[in-house]
Amino acid sequence: MKILDAKSSTELITASRDLASQLFGPEKIEDFVSDTCMSWRKIVAIEDPAIEDNGTFYALRLRKMVQASCGLLKTFLASFLTLTPHSMGTERTVSHYNNIKTSNRASLSQQSINSIMHISLNGKGTAFFDPRNAVAEFLKRKERRDRQPEQEIYQTRSFIKKFFQKDNGCL
Repeated sequence: MKILDAKSSTELITASRDLASQLFGPEKIEDFVSDTCMSWRKIVAIEDPAIEDNGTFYALRLRKMVQASCGLLKTFLASFLTLTPHSMGTERTVSHYNNIKTSNRASLSQQSINSIMHISLNGKGTAFFDPRNAVAEFLKRKERRDRQPEQEIYQTRSFIKKFFQKDNGCL
């Protein structure tokens, strides 16, 4: 909190000196201080988000500070982004798993579940997918044009034999 609430570069350096020393080693503190001083002008220009929830407020402020910083300060601040103080990631994964493996889909293999989970957690939604490029590519293909069915394969299919008889000339 002291790091994110710092009002000057001196406060930020004082609040983070011990952690930065443990993270980078005492020999890198001079570089850390230099990077903090170089980044301070951009950090001061960050407008605080108008959010009442403290956790969300500090998470957004930290993200903006990472974007505005450089060098070791950026690495230092980014290391806090990897920390998750709650079980949101786990709960999200369990929720997706429960949505995928229902009583109607109980026979899915573990590999199928893993693949579907990967797409569910990392994939993009289809709501904003624009199919025009794919359709244009399909229409450009020459092999799709004027292709007649192969009669030998067509005549041997069982569903065709059911509906058409040879003696009425359809086959």
